[in-house]
Amino acid sequence: MFLLLWILVWIFHVVTAEAVTDFAVTGPPNPIMGVVKGNVVLDCQLVPAKAPQNMEVRWINVVNGYNSPVHMYKEGADDLTFQPSAYRGRTELFLNEVAQGNLSLRLKDVQVSDGGEYKCFVASDEKHHEVKLTLNVAGTGRQPRIEMEGQTGDGISLGCRSEGWYPQPPVLWVDGDGVNVTAQQQTTYQPDPQGLFTVSSSIGIPKHSPNKYTCVINNVILKETQEAHIQIADSFFPNVSRWPIVFWILFLLIVAAVTLAVWYHRKLQNKIQGLKKSDGILEHQRLLDDMEQEKRKVHEECEELQWSYEKKIATIIAEHEQFKKQVEQWRPLVQSEWNRIRSYAAHVKMDPETANACLMVSPDRLSVQAGDAQNVPNNPERFDSVPYVLGADGFTEGAHYWEVKVADKSYWDVGITKGSVQRKGMPELCADAGFWTIGKDGEPYGISDAQRSKVTVTTSPGTIGVFLEVEAGRVSFYNADDMFHLYTFQVNFPEKVYPFFWPGWDKSPLTVCPVKN
Repeated sequence: MFLLLWILVWIFHVVTAEAVTDFAVTGPPNPIMGVVKGNVVLDCQLVPAKAPQNMEVRWINVVNGYNSPVHMYKEGADDLTFQPSAYRGRTELFLNEVAQGNLSLRLKDVQVSDGGEYKCFVASDEKHHEVKLTLNVAGTGRQPRIEMEGQTGDGISLGCRSEGWYPQPPVLWVDGDGVNVTAQQQTTYQPDPQGLFTVSSSIGIPKHSPNKYTCVINNVILKETQEAHIQIADSFFPNVSRWPIVFWILFLLIVAAVTLAVWYHRKLQNKIQGLKKSDGILEHQRLLDDMEQEKRKVHEECEELQWSYEKKIATIIAEHEQFKKQVEQWRPLVQSEWNRIRSYAAHVKMDPETANACLMVSPDRLSVQAGDAQNVPNNPERFDSVPYVLGADGFTEGAHYWEVKVADKSYWDVGITKGSVQRKGMPELCADAGFWTIGKDGEPYGISDAQRSKVTVTTSPGTIGVFLEVEAGRVSFYNADDMFHLYTFQVNFPEKVYPFFWPGWDKSPLTVCPVKN
């Protein structure tokens, strides 16, 4: 009896094992949509819903191939030995449900580069099956900002800007009357290192147009929109004086009148010369009368033109004076914005513990200059191979403004850097490495992007203003002497940032200045 029971148990085990080894893998029939910086589940199920013995699961990005699985599970546990670094810390299986046949992969913090075709590959002993699925990625950016970019003729130019979009979104402009004016726009798309697009759209607004405009940016895949509105005051439109046009018209009229007078005079002189060769006294007298009449006519026309010219000149002068008054009225608007920026003045001092051994920081910690190498401890905060020094206090929020004197220096860089920037060895002075600066390396002025792009200056700045807006993700540089904007970096600050100083190779100091109201 016991032997018969043992045989029945063995037969049941064989039948069950055979059934489990015969399996299939299923996935979704349609592409899966993932939202940038969100989480997404790539569905994969076993049929029947039970894991076979000695099962190995590989989630594969088709581009990377089988040898670099996005996620691998074998021998009852995760094996991430060959996982690409781009997926590190962002993938997980539903381990509590693997035994029930749920092999779905959760992908966290979705990135643009995650989009593409994937395979759920399952192997057990000598059998294997796989299912292919597609992940599409899309992202809706920040709420756009509308700013006045400048004046164009008798109108102005508006700019609409937003970051963090994928794929490239269409831009719609609508005026206050509900009219679609998108056809007049010029739109550019600039990808960032994460593959997301910064959208910049400009549109010209003629004078006497509606004074309200809306910029709408649409993610057609997610069916999500972001929009911004602006109300334009009439004072922003330039009141262009007509005096140059009137002046040239009057000038041409006077030239024409003088030319006509000279022509008449020569005509009469020719008649007089003809009269000298003639014996007719009456003809001579008639010509003299004609000449006198023509002289009076020309004289009257010249007096009329002169009177008209003087009247027009008086009008032009009055209009010019009115235009000057309007310019003086606009100036406080510019000054008020400059005062707003300077109201965020920060008390910045340098941290000698970060300074390279070849730099000398003043006792008040407001100046730094190149010098001879000093015997200083090689603490973790110090730059050991490049002549850099950071500010003592970092920033994680708010707006902050400080000024640095750079007059009479041919080599320098100022700006900000992230706290985790490389301190040992030779870090590259560029935005990708965590440095956002403006500076001068002999000639010309440049910024710390990958190409060291040139910056146009109207006059050589003696003092550089640095304006940091952490929440807005911006750091802007100004010529503090004449309130001229030089450049703005758009940055997502993931950590604390610090003021940055490179005094160059000359002996002139780089000095933090008090902000003057």
